[in-house]
Amino acid sequence: MDVDETNTRLNDYLTDKFQKPADFNDIDSLLETVSLQRQQLDNQLKDARTKLVKSNQASKDNAARIRKDAHEFERQQSDVQRRIMVITSSDNVDEATRSLNGPMEKLRKVDLAKGYIELLKEVNDLVADTRSHLPGNPKEALKPYEQLKRLTMALHNKQENAEGAGVHLVSHVDQTTTRLWAEMKKIMTDEFQIELSMSKWPKEKSTPTAAWGDCFEKLLELQYHELLSSSEPLVLLPVAEMAKTFIQNFEYQFMSEKPTSQPQHLGDYYLEWFLGLLLKLEDYLRDGVSIILAGFFQGSPLAANTVYIDPVSAFITSFLPILKEKTNSVIQAIINKDPTLLSRFIAQLLKFDDSLRTQYNYDAGDSDLGWGGIAGDVLSVNFDRWLEVEKRFAFDQYAEIIRSPNAGLIDRDSAGYGKTKWSFGADQVVDILLATTNSYRRLRSFDHKFKFLSEIQAEIIDRFQGRLAESLDAYRTITSRVARTIHGITKEDQAKIQGIGGLDILCRVYGSANHVINNLTEWGNQDFFLDMYLELKARVKKGSISNDANLAGSMSYNEVKEAMSESLGTEDGLGSVFDALTSSYKERLLEPSADLLVQAFRNSFPILFRPYVDKAQWTTVGDVDESAIAISAELDYPLKALRQQLNFLVGILSYSAFRRVWRPAYDALEQHLWNEVLMRQNFTALGAARFLHDVYAIQDATDSACAVYRQARTADLDMEKLVHGVRLLNLPLTDDAGGPSLSDGSDVRIKLGHGLISKDEARRIIVARMETDDQI
Repeated sequence: MDVDETNTRLNDYLTDKFQKPADFNDIDSLLETVSLQRQQLDNQLKDARTKLVKSNQASKDNAARIRKDAHEFERQQSDVQRRIMVITSSDNVDEATRSLNGPMEKLRKVDLAKGYIELLKEVNDLVADTRSHLPGNPKEALKPYEQLKRLTMALHNKQENAEGAGVHLVSHVDQTTTRLWAEMKKIMTDEFQIELSMSKWPKEKSTPTAAWGDCFEKLLELQYHELLSSSEPLVLLPVAEMAKTFIQNFEYQFMSEKPTSQPQHLGDYYLEWFLGLLLKLEDYLRDGVSIILAGFFQGSPLAANTVYIDPVSAFITSFLPILKEKTNSVIQAIINKDPTLLSRFIAQLLKFDDSLRTQYNYDAGDSDLGWGGIAGDVLSVNFDRWLEVEKRFAFDQYAEIIRSPNAGLIDRDSAGYGKTKWSFGADQVVDILLATTNSYRRLRSFDHKFKFLSEIQAEIIDRFQGRLAESLDAYRTITSRVARTIHGITKEDQAKIQGIGGLDILCRVYGSANHVINNLTEWGNQDFFLDMYLELKARVKKGSISNDANLAGSMSYNEVKEAMSESLGTEDGLGSVFDALTSSYKERLLEPSADLLVQAFRNSFPILFRPYVDKAQWTTVGDVDESAIAISAELDYPLKALRQQLNFLVGILSYSAFRRVWRPAYDALEQHLWNEVLMRQNFTALGAARFLHDVYAIQDATDSACAVYRQARTADLDMEKLVHGVRLLNLPLTDDAGGPSLSDGSDVRIKLGHGLISKDEARRIIVARMETDDQI
C-alpha cells in the first residue's frame, strides 16, 4: 500500500471520528482502541509467521522422506532382480520372472487346496452337527442345516462371479446338502413310520397316541422353514407318510398291468376310488390330526392356509402328484387312440375337481383364486383338442336332427295349455345347447367358456336360424307371383301352402323362433351366463379397448358386440351374452313369420269369400222371421275353412300370439265384407237380416277360438263398424213405436255407429235398402 493511499485512508478515518468539537473529548479512548487493535494484529502476524515456518519445515521433511523411500525401493528392486538372476541363472529380469511362474502356480494351487480342505471340513462338521440332533431335536438340527444351505448358496454366487470356477466343489457341496436333507427326512419319517406301524395304520383308526403326535409335530418342525420359503403349497411330510400306503395301493390298482389300469376305463375307477378313500378317512383325519395342525401353525403366517391347517386338504395335496400322473397317462393314451373319449374324460375330471371343491372346500392354499383343478392342468395343454371334439359332436348331433323327418313338425305336446308350441327340431336343438352348457359349466377360465359359447352354441343358434329363414324364404318364393314365374313353382307346390298348409309352415317358424328366444332370454338371466356378461363388461370398462383389440379369446370388441351382445359399451349396459342372437331371431324370424301369417289370412279372404261376396240373394223378397233365418249357403264353406284355420291357430299359438296375428287379419276380413258386400250390394229386409246373421256367425267363430283360451272376445276382436253398419241396414223404414228407423237419418247413425260410420257411409247403407228407394 503506497503512502498516498495510506494518508487518504487515515484522513477519512479521522474525519469520520472527529466531525464536531465535542468529539475531541474522546481522543484518549480512541487512542486506547487503536493501540489494542494494533497489538492484536501484531499477534496474528506473529502466529502466521510461526505456522509458515513449521509448514515449510514439514514440507522439507516429507520431501526428504519420499526421496529416502524411493532410494530404498530402488535398492530393494535391484536386490530382488539380482537374487532372481542368481536363482534362475538368467541374464535379465523378464526371463527370470517367467521361470518363476511355474513354482508360483503350484504355490497358488496349494493355497487353493488348503481352502478346499478347510471348506470340506466345515461342510462335514455341519453335516455331523445336523445328524447329532436327530431324531430327538429337529429344531436344533435345522440350525447347522440352514447354515449349510447358506454356504451352498454363497458358493453358487461365487461360482457365477468366477465364471464357473470350482464346479466340482460346488457340485459336491450341493449334493451333500441335498443328501443331508433326504437323510434328515428319512430319519424322521422312519421314526414316524414306527409309530404308524404300532398304531396299525391304516387298518385301525384309533386315537393317536402322544408319541404319535410328537413324531408328527417333529416332522412339521423339520419342514417348517421349507414351508415358509416355498411359493407353492408343499405336501406335509407326516401326511405324506400317512398317504404312502394308499399311494402304493393306487399304483398297484391303476398303474400296473391290472385290468383296472387300462386307459379305456378313463376315470371310472381311479377317480371314484379316491373319493371313496376320502370319505372313509375324513372323520379320522379331522378328529386326530386337526388339533395337531391347528396347534402347530397357530400364530404362524401359514395359519390361514387350508393345505396346512386342514388335514383333508393336506391329504388331497399329498395325492395330487400321483393322480396327475395317472391322468396324464390316460390323456396321452386316448389322444393317440381315440380322441373322442376326451369328451367323457374331461367331464369326469371337471366333476371330480368340483367334488373336491364343494365337499371338502379344497382350494390348494389359494383362498382368493381357488384351485385350478386337475382338469385345469389338462386343459391348459389340451383345451383346443377337447373343444374340437365337443364341436364335432355337437355339430354332428345338429346335422342328425335336421335330417330327421319330424324335425320340422310341430310338437303339439311341447308346451302346455295356451302356450305357443314349437317343432321337434327346435326342442332338440335347445337340448343340444343345454348339453353343451353342462359340458363347460364347471370351467374356470373365462376365455375357455367364451370359446364354447361363441364357437359351438352361437354357431348352432346361427345355423338353426338360417334353417328357419330358408323356410320363410321358400314360403315367400311360392307366394310371390314374380318369384313363382322366375323359379317355375308348380301348382302342386302352391297347393301345399294353401290354407292350413301355409299356416303350418309359418307357425313352425314362429313357434321354433319363439322357443329359442325364450330359452336364450331365460339363460341370459341365469348366474352362469350373467357372470360371463359382467366379465365382458368389466373387460370393456377396464381397458379402453379399441374396436380391433381382443376382448375374449381371439374375438375383438366389435366382433363380440356384433355376434353376442349389442349392449356392451353402452351407458346403461343392461343385457346378456345372447342380446344379438335374440334380436336377430326376432328381426329375421319371429316378426316376419307373424307378419306373413297376417298376410296369409288377408290374401286368402278374397278367394275364400268370393262365392259369398258374389251371391245375388241379398235382394230376395220375403217375410223376416228371426227364428227361421239360417246363414247363407255360400258362407258354409268359407266359415268352415275359417273355423279350421282358427282352430289350428289356437292349438299352436298362445293367446297373445293369436291376438297378434288374428286382430289385423280380422280387421282385413271386416274391411273386405264392408267394401265388397255392404257398400256394393243392395238389400231387401230379408237380405239385410240374413247378412246380419252371417256376420254374427263369423263373430261366433272368433268367440269359439277365444273360448279355447278361456278368454272373452274383446272389442279389438269385434267387427264393430261392420256390425253397426249391418244393424243400420236392418232398421225398419219407420217405427210407429218410437224406436229408431231409417227415416231418422244421421241421428240413428250416431246412436248405432258411435261415430264409426261417416255420413256418406250411412247414406250409402240406407240407399242399399231397396225399400227406401221411393223415400230417398
